[in-house]
Amino acid sequence: MASKVILSVVILAIAIGIAVFYPKLVPSVSPNFERYNQSYYVALTHYKNNQSNESQQALTEFFKAYKSEDDAFTLDYSLKGKALVLSAFIDLNNSDPKTACPKAFEGGRRVISSEGSLSPDAADAHFAIGQCQFLYANYSEAEISLRHAQRIRTELYGENNTKTLDPRDYLSRLYLRIGSLGQALEESQDVLRIRHHVYKKFTMETMKSYIIMGDLYDLLGYAEGGLKFKSNAWDVIETNSLQDTMLGLNILESMALSWLHWNNPPKAVYQINNVYNQKKDRLPADNLNLWNTLFMYGKILQGKGDNDRAIEKLEKVLDYRIKYWGPSHPDVADAHYYLGLAFLNQTKWDKAAENLGKAVNIYDKYFNHEVPVVFTAYDYYGYALAKTAQRENGKALLEKAYDLATKYYPDNHYLVGVILTHQADIARDEKKFDLALELDTKSVASYSVYYGADSDPTLEAEETVAWDHFLKGEIIVAIEKLENIVDRRNQHKSTLNPKKLKPVYLKLSQVFEAKPDLAKAAYYKNLAA
Repeated sequence: MASKVILSVVILAIAIGIAVFYPKLVPSVSPNFERYNQSYYVALTHYKNNQSNESQQALTEFFKAYKSEDDAFTLDYSLKGKALVLSAFIDLNNSDPKTACPKAFEGGRRVISSEGSLSPDAADAHFAIGQCQFLYANYSEAEISLRHAQRIRTELYGENNTKTLDPRDYLSRLYLRIGSLGQALEESQDVLRIRHHVYKKFTMETMKSYIIMGDLYDLLGYAEGGLKFKSNAWDVIETNSLQDTMLGLNILESMALSWLHWNNPPKAVYQINNVYNQKKDRLPADNLNLWNTLFMYGKILQGKGDNDRAIEKLEKVLDYRIKYWGPSHPDVADAHYYLGLAFLNQTKWDKAAENLGKAVNIYDKYFNHEVPVVFTAYDYYGYALAKTAQRENGKALLEKAYDLATKYYPDNHYLVGVILTHQADIARDEKKFDLALELDTKSVASYSVYYGADSDPTLEAEETVAWDHFLKGEIIVAIEKLENIVDRRNQHKSTLNPKKLKPVYLKLSQVFEAKPDLAKAAYYKNLAA
């Protein structure tokens, strides 16, 4: 009797095992599979022919026809996953992650669980998931998924294939975003080397690297290099008659920021205004790409010093991003950050500190505090706080920013100079003129190493050093330094901003009034007029 019971249990266990595992071992299909498969390949063909609208329409019909009970069949289950991933790619290209990413996550789960670990579809799934994790600021998960996509595609196509390089482009952008600039540079330079070797220069393939390298050089502060790479990308756009496409507009938008860094704010504003108006005519009012362009518009206006218009645009972007991403996303922090800088420019210290503080709190959650995006925020937040009733808290943050910046840039950097300039200004507020002079002198060294001795930033820093001497009562030294700056600006007038002479003349006028030498004071006041 006992043996019969045991036999029955064994038979039941075998039956359950077959029911559970057999479909995994032997692919099964529903009676509807061929119809589903045909619809999917119609959509895939449209997608490969750059007919995204037609592809999405075919996929919509696929999803309408698909019966949920057919998920019981392994090939149907997997095929729906592929369709979801394909649809996600289209939505991502249309800057619609809220629609795309649920598809990518569900489709990816289906494909990864049902396809072989080295299948092209699994690589696509990892790539789509990686993009979504990146957009949602899940940076560690994004890196893992993108590396999976790269590894699988390397096995399938080789390390030089465009399909293998595409995830590496996103990895470069990820490292840029989190402030790992060394990793970003290493990744993007290696990809550019491969593209130049395999696909040659000035092709649609190498254009992808030009855009990323341009953004990287901008972030590193090499404005000339950033503009050169982006100009290369634009040459490819013109060669292929793509000026009127969204890709072309995105490159022009990126170039606008480079023009700002290259000391041409009017061109930057003209270009970003043109791009924004064209996108506004083409994209839905709630499209993420459009609002990211408005953010760039506000950022450029802030950099130009047009703070009222910058604040108007950035406040709209902030409201949109909070609704889109929630209040704690890094993109929300970026809007707070540039709003804070605009208020800082207007000496509205409390509003500046409020926005910069919110930016710092978000950055601290997502990024290593030792990277530039964070310690730069500490610097401006500390400076704003030190201008309010919370001076000591602000000074502590400035010191923290300085320590982090000098560790990150041991060979000196303009960001170190900016922090020193802020510390010196607070020292002047406290009437500690010897300390201000010491800090400003160090900032001159930082700017000189980075920009050159006769650059606008370096000469402006030297101008402040001269003023420190004046505040200490060292009038002769102040005059010598200010007149030296005038001579050097006149010698290099072809490369320097002529408007920067006016504040030097005004300072000379004030110094000569104090000397007193009223004739010289009147002379420089007339030059400044």
